[in-house]
Parts: sequence; C-alpha cells; structure tokens
Amino acid sequence: MNFEFCNNYNRLNIRFLGINAAVDTIIKRYRKGLIAKVKFTTPAPIAKAALNTDGDCEHQSGEIYLVAATYPNEKEALNAVQILIKNGFYKAGFVYDKSVYRVYLDQFPNFKTASTELAIQKVRFNDAYLFQKNQ
Repeated sequence: MNFEFCNNYNRLNIRFLGINAAVDTIIKRYRKGLIAKVKFTTPAPIAKAALNTDGDCEHQSGEIYLVAATYPNEKEALNAVQILIKNGFYKAGFVYDKSVYRVYLDQFPNFKTASTELAIQKVRFNDAYLFQKNQ
C-alpha cells in the first residue's frame, strides 16, 4: 500500500471516530438530563423583501402553515413536533387556534410556495393541509 493513501485513510478514520465520540457525548448528556427536550418552536420572522409581490391575489402574510396533524392538547402536539424534528423536519412546530393545536411541518410566505410543498408532502402525510392563522 501507498504511504500517502494510508495516511489519508487514518485521517478520515480519526475524523469519523471523532464524530462518533461527539454523538455518544450528546446521547449521554441527554440521558442524564443535561440537554433539554425541545419545548416549542417559533417560526423565524420573514423579511418583507423575501415576500413575492408579483401577483395581485397572492397571499403574503408569511403565516401559511403546512399542517400535518391536529391535537386536542399541548402535550400531544409537543410530542408530535419532537418526532417530526427527529425525522428531519427541523422547521416543525405548532400553532394554537380555536382550541386546537395544529402541528406544522413548515411555514411559508406565500400560497404558491406552500401549495407546491403541500403536493409533495401529501405523499407522506395524507391528511396534510394549509392553514392561515387569523390575527
């Protein structure tokens, strides 16, 4: 074997072991209660410059949610959000409106973008729908 190849392989192996060690540390700290569970998420504010202003009928409030499920209480909604985050939906959260907790996958600035993502997520979440919170 070539010395340079072995040297590069060892460097990659050390980096991989470092990642495993970091993951192990996070897991241990979580189990000891040193890392808190996600309590709730809040959507990031949307800059006015990011909103689409091309259409007259386009909704532009920044509060269109792609809802995956609804729950009667906060505890169940929080549990669902945590499961979604663990499964890669890092923008997941919930919004409370009219005595129902709506767990969303993402928030969108306009109806067109939200509709496109809804069509994609309908494959995985059959009951998904778009929701606009009344202020």
